[in-house]
Amino acid sequence: MKSFTKFIAISLLFITITFNLTGCGNNPKKDIIGKWKVVSCEVDPSVKTDESNMFEALQCVSLSLLFNTGSTVEFVNKEKVSLMSISANYKWINDNKMEIILNSSEANSMAFDVTIKGNQLILKNSMTITLEKVK
Repeated sequence: MKSFTKFIAISLLFITITFNLTGCGNNPKKDIIGKWKVVSCEVDPSVKTDESNMFEALQCVSLSLLFNTGSTVEFVNKEKVSLMSISANYKWINDNKMEIILNSSEANSMAFDVTIKGNQLILKNSMTITLEKVK
């Protein structure tokens, strides 16, 4: 009887550890759904945004307008996002990188590295955009 009790105890411990390790993992594809408030939108200091790199400069201006500090961004479902009342699509390139597509055109897309830590979302490309989850 002692060996059976010991077996049950070890089995429960194993199941608990396995559940905690797999159940508490970060899943950006699910965690991103919901409303987020833009806390900051800053140009990466290593990016040149002068006339020598006009494309980067224009992209930074566009991003700062779309991700205006204090505005709300809503990831409606696994493919739709609302930016400043503009409806757009998004798709995951891999587990930590996404692409936001404006006007349903791949030519009007922006790719971001995605990091979610608790209630903070960080989108990064030539800019770092920090958002907080709205409750």
